[in-house]
Amino acid sequence: MTTVLVTGANRGLGYEFVKQYSENKFDVFACCRNVNEAKKLKELAEISVNIKIYELDVGNIKIIICSIIDLTITICWSKACIHTSN
Repeated sequence: MTTVLVTGANRGLGYEFVKQYSENKFDVFACCRNVNEAKKLKELAEISVNIKIYELDVGNIKIIICSIIDLTITICWSKACIHTSN
């Protein structure tokens, strides 16, 4: 199974990527700075079993490492870049 990590997942392009990857049966790690404010993303995750939401501030490298250390990620989509593990 392909796993995608998306930052900025609670709105705009990030949200749309989460939605489209989920619809295409990818496992999605949807990351945003404040999960409490991600109402639309939470609603999407309730109806999509392949979406998991994580609180993640891409400006804090320690939090990033602690948050993803146990995750196997195939594609990482960020507003700054796209990275695939090939």
